[in-house]
Amino acid sequence: MRTEKPLKILLAFILPFFCLSLAGQERYVDIQGQKFCIKEFGNGDITVIFENGMSDSLEIWGAIPDSVANFARVFLYDRADIGKSDTSRQDRTIPNMVDELRSILNHEHIDPPYVLVGHSLGGLTTRYFSSQYPDEVKGLLLLDPAPESFWKHMSKRALKKYIDGGNEWYETKFPEQYRKEWYQFIPNLAYMDSLKMDKQLPIILVSATAWNWYEYQEEILSGFENSQHIELDGEHHIFNNYPDSTINYIKELVTSSPAFAKPGTVQANGITIAYESFGDIDNEAIIMIQGTGATMLHYPAGMCEKLARNGYRIIRFDNRDVGLSTTLDTLGQPDWTAIFPFYKTCKPAPLPYTLLDMAKDVIGLMDALKIEKVHIVGASMGGAIAQIIAIHFPDRVFSLTSMSASSGNPDRPEGDEQALQAMTAPPPATNDPDTLANYLVNTYKALGATDSDSVLKARALGHIERSWQPDAVNRQIAAVFIGDYCDRRGDLAKIDIPTMIIHGDADPMVPLEAGKEVAATIPGAGLCIIHGMGHDISLEFVDEIVDCILKIVVKSRS
Repeated sequence: MRTEKPLKILLAFILPFFCLSLAGQERYVDIQGQKFCIKEFGNGDITVIFENGMSDSLEIWGAIPDSVANFARVFLYDRADIGKSDTSRQDRTIPNMVDELRSILNHEHIDPPYVLVGHSLGGLTTRYFSSQYPDEVKGLLLLDPAPESFWKHMSKRALKKYIDGGNEWYETKFPEQYRKEWYQFIPNLAYMDSLKMDKQLPIILVSATAWNWYEYQEEILSGFENSQHIELDGEHHIFNNYPDSTINYIKELVTSSPAFAKPGTVQANGITIAYESFGDIDNEAIIMIQGTGATMLHYPAGMCEKLARNGYRIIRFDNRDVGLSTTLDTLGQPDWTAIFPFYKTCKPAPLPYTLLDMAKDVIGLMDALKIEKVHIVGASMGGAIAQIIAIHFPDRVFSLTSMSASSGNPDRPEGDEQALQAMTAPPPATNDPDTLANYLVNTYKALGATDSDSVLKARALGHIERSWQPDAVNRQIAAVFIGDYCDRRGDLAKIDIPTMIIHGDADPMVPLEAGKEVAATIPGAGLCIIHGMGHDISLEFVDEIVDCILKIVVKSRS
C-alpha cells in the first residue's frame, strides 16, 4: 500500500511519454485539464477523422490511416475513458462526445473540410457531428454502423434481454471506465431522431454479414441522394477484413468531394478582393454578395456546394473592409455629423465610399476573373448592391436574386427595435475569441437565426479567426445609411432581367413587406417567401434558398 502513491506519481509522469513512444506521431492534448491521446499526420486539403467503435482505441485501425495519409491529412484519437485518454468528466452522451472531439479539433487548429470514418458507435457520433456542423463535413464512410432502428424495433422484453446480456459481457470483458459508453448506448439512440443532415452529403455505408442488421442499416441512408450501400462477408470490424477496400472508399470520398473551395485574391477597383470559387470554372458563374459586416463565410459552404452540383461556378467573396479583402483605414471613420443631414435625401453625402463603389468592386472581380456575365445573388446590404449592379450594369447580369433586402424606399416599415439594437450594439472591448463569439451569437439570434448554439458559435469563431475589425465596418454602415435609404424604385421598375426576391416571413430587420415591394416593383419578378426565416441564412433554410435561386437561374437560361 505504501508504494501505491509513488507509483501513481510515476505513472503520471511517464504515461504521456509512453503514449509518444508507442508511435512517433501519437501525443497528448490537454483540453481544460483533461488529456486526450491523438494521432495527426499527413497532408491534404481534407482531413479524414477516424471515429472508433465502442470501447475501441485508435490502434484498432491498424495500418489503414498510414495509407490514407498518402492522399489526405489524418486524425485519430481515443475518446475519454478509452485507450490512453483520461477518464471522462461528463456523461457519455453523443452530444458530449462530439463536443469533446470538436474541442480537440479547435485546440489543434485541425480545420475543415472533413471526411468522417465511423465504425459501430462511431457511426452514431459521425452522423451527429455531420448534423451539427454540416458545412464542415464533405463525406461519411460508415463501417458496419450501429443502426438505431435495430433496437427500436425490439419488444421491451427483447430489449431488456439484450441490455442484460450486454451488461454481463461488458462487466466480464472490460474495466469499469470502458463500460460507460455501453451503459449510455441505448439512451444515446434517441439523439438520432433529431438529425438534420444534408441529404446530398456523399455517404458510403459498408455492412458486415456477420451481424444481421443489413436491412436496418439501409434505413440510415433513406433520403440521401449520393449514397452507396455495400455488403461484405466478414466480422463486425469489417475494415480489418478489407483494409484495401476501406482505403479506396475513403479515397473515393476525398477525391470526389465537391468541397474544394479554391481560394484566391484579385486586384480590382483599387483594392484586393479575397474570394473562393466552387465548381468547374468553365460553368456559368453565380456571384454571392454578403451583407453589412459579414464575411463570405456567412454564405454556408454547403449552400455553395449545392449550387455548384447543379452545374454552376459559385464565387463568394469578402466585401471591402471585411474578411481578407482590403481594409480601407486610410479613408478614416465616417463623419456622422456631416453625413446625417443627407439621410433619406438621395443627395451625394461625404461618405468614405458608397454602395455603388461596392457594386463596382463586383464588376472588378468579374473582370479580374475574366467573367463577362454572371448570375448575381445578394443578401441584405448585398441585396441592395445586387440591385444596383442590375441597374447600372445590366449587360453583365444573367439573373438577379435579391434576398432580405429593400427597394431603398425611405418610408418602408422599420425593423424590430430589438434587432436594430443588436445590430448597433458595440462589441465588447476585448480580443478574447470566446467573448467576441458569444457577442456575435447573440446578434445572430436577435436577427432570427435558428441554428443551434454550437453551430452559431462555430460560425462566429470562423468570422473572428478570418478577420475581426469592427471599426472598419462603420464605413459599410455609413454606405448603407445613405445608399439604402435612397429610393431605387424608379430604376428597379426599368430592370429587364430575370429576377427572384427571397424573403423570410420572420425577418426582424427588413420586414417582409419591404421584400414584397421589391418584387412588385421589378417587372416579372418572382417571390419566394420562406416561412420562419429571419434576417439570417440559417442551415434549415438552405435547401429552400437554393431552390429559389435555381428557379430564376434556370429560367434565365431559357
